[in-house]
Amino acid sequence: MKKITFTLILFVTLFSVGCAHCKPKTFSNQKDLVKTCADPFILKHDGVYYLYCTAETHLTDIGIPVYKSTDLVNWEGPCGACEHGLALHEDDVWGNSWFWGGDVIEKNGKFYMFATVEERLVVAVSDSPLGPFKQKIKKPMHESKEIDGSVFIDDDGKAYIYFVRFEGANVIYVAELTDDLLKMKDKTIKLCVKPEEPWELGTNQPVAKVAEGAYMIKHKGYYYLVYTANHFMSKDYCVGYATSKSPVGPWKKYKGNPILQANNKVHGPGNGMFIESPDGSEMFFAYHVHCSVSNVWPRKLAIDRARFEKNPDGGHDIIVIYGPTVDVQTYPSNKPATLKKNKLSEMFVVGGFGGPPPEKLNYNSMRDVANAGINVLIPGNGVESPKPILKMLDLAEQIGIKIIPIDLRFFAANTNKNISDKKFISKIASEIVKDYSNQYALLAYGICDEPKSDKFPMLRMSTDIFRKLDPAHPALINLFPSYGSPAQLGFADFRDYVHNFIETVQPSVLSYDHYPLRETETETGWHKDLEIVRDEAQKAGIPFWIFIQSEGIKNYLRVPTRAEIMWQANTALAYGARGILWFCYWTPPVTKLDGKITEVHYSAMIDKNGKRTQVYDFVREENLFLRKAGQGLMDWENIKVSRYKNGKLVSGQKVSAGKLSGRYFDLVVGTFAKENKVKLVFANDSYTKTALFSITGLSDSKETASINSESRISSGKVICKIKPGGCLVMVIEVPYLDSK
Repeated sequence: MKKITFTLILFVTLFSVGCAHCKPKTFSNQKDLVKTCADPFILKHDGVYYLYCTAETHLTDIGIPVYKSTDLVNWEGPCGACEHGLALHEDDVWGNSWFWGGDVIEKNGKFYMFATVEERLVVAVSDSPLGPFKQKIKKPMHESKEIDGSVFIDDDGKAYIYFVRFEGANVIYVAELTDDLLKMKDKTIKLCVKPEEPWELGTNQPVAKVAEGAYMIKHKGYYYLVYTANHFMSKDYCVGYATSKSPVGPWKKYKGNPILQANNKVHGPGNGMFIESPDGSEMFFAYHVHCSVSNVWPRKLAIDRARFEKNPDGGHDIIVIYGPTVDVQTYPSNKPATLKKNKLSEMFVVGGFGGPPPEKLNYNSMRDVANAGINVLIPGNGVESPKPILKMLDLAEQIGIKIIPIDLRFFAANTNKNISDKKFISKIASEIVKDYSNQYALLAYGICDEPKSDKFPMLRMSTDIFRKLDPAHPALINLFPSYGSPAQLGFADFRDYVHNFIETVQPSVLSYDHYPLRETETETGWHKDLEIVRDEAQKAGIPFWIFIQSEGIKNYLRVPTRAEIMWQANTALAYGARGILWFCYWTPPVTKLDGKITEVHYSAMIDKNGKRTQVYDFVREENLFLRKAGQGLMDWENIKVSRYKNGKLVSGQKVSAGKLSGRYFDLVVGTFAKENKVKLVFANDSYTKTALFSITGLSDSKETASINSESRISSGKVICKIKPGGCLVMVIEVPYLDSK
């Protein structure tokens, strides 16, 4: 059994429970968005998106169209209140042609459109985002030429308009608006940026000095002025930004500009703005691109994911846009409100317990975590109070992984006499939620490891409290393995222990640990535990996770070999685990109880001095395989597990997709089904000998992932060689198989 007293907690979101077998919806900028759209602006109002743009059709000389959507992908329209589906019509405003853009904001129940008409700025008002937008007095903001008006309302309620003037070049200015938003305060007009840097002075024809299409976004006290440079018809049309501590400057251009530019598949990306996903968990940049790499018109809408990331050179965050793309990508996130911050709802979790201790906690040590293929880290090792936990959460956001913190305030409460007092638990939970709930890298709250069954009612109350306080970040629990004693489990039978936990606590994920590699032998309950946990998890309709061994403990556990690392992880994968986590990542300090040494840990992935061990390389190799193979199984149903010893079935049902033959092979074979396809996960169930076997009767098959294995097709059969601990994943076209 695991004797260490650190708290562990595992998490899979409710979304992965409810939609574990649903294929994520996808779209592409190339095929699925509005085909005639330039200078896009998207307003989100009451759960509906409204897209305003330059029409790129004959409507450009009549007005501004509007489209609507609930998901940012499927757009209905034009659907405005005016003829032709326009939101703004020439009859209702100054000017008769060249209707460009159309930025819209809402204030006090009214909607204000800032449109460019005949190269002048026009403000029109409506009671609806669909229009009609009208001017009481039909006149532009100024008689002089100005375009691309974009309005930003700061936290203090002041409104600013960013716009372009023609001064031998397109130059961006800012001005404060009057309270009614209809006029500029002319005395506040101030220059922002002009095209001067090499990225703004492209050489591909047509050439022009242009800075236009400004959009303001505020983040952590800094103002980011995002804009587009170069001639709109040029391949060099691209996006960059400048920052300031004030909405009116002075401005400093980002040295990494441009942040969005043409590639060999997309030309003309620019003139865009930021918009959040339906659930608010993701940020997108909406912009226009050329029709193709050879034709400018009609320009069309594109959206790509974007985010703020830590600046590797220090200072305020930088903007990263993951585009321009033409490839398929998943729909903007639209999970229920309780799940909107959970980023792993569609991710196979490859995790680790025990991160860098406080004195070693820095960007480089956390970068090593990500480089090991780990996407979820449970800190421990002294990172168990607000200050170091917040530092780790900040670093985790920079490197792109998630954290399940263990805060000793709640861990201590587990032994407090008041632990059954709801008011007491609520007080502790409230403090923890207040400290961490707004952290981007937070995944869940760690509250208990290996509980005895008499704690289950308290844990149900505790998890309910956390769900109420912070629905986006649940608190969940990790269980004993079967080799825990009846006194530790509270049951004589492991299945009863697991079943009672699910019935009482109603967890979102069933998690347990099992460390089978003893100093002189291998614990024999490995497969039985996997069978029981898989069975109980499937009955409850939830996924399961498992902690496995990646270190030695003196007089208890041996350090795993490369083959033993693979054997643990790959057999668990075949049984349908949705999360595989390593104990430990960073070698823990000596464990003491009442001043006496109880555990001496050694040779985890990182040693006590912060140096990589050989185990790091072993686990990293396996993790890279798991990230591919595990992710590829996320929307497949694990319908059957077959275990073979010396070529004979010893547990489960025979593999029915094809005929398996050979001698003396040890295998765990997981059968995963989806529609008319089956995936077979062949895991060598031996870490000392190679499995040689063949499969016949397959009409169509191909290998999708492998580690320490190889396969080939000969005379209508697949011949497989899986070295000790290795794994092979194959997809097969067959009639759909049920669990029988």
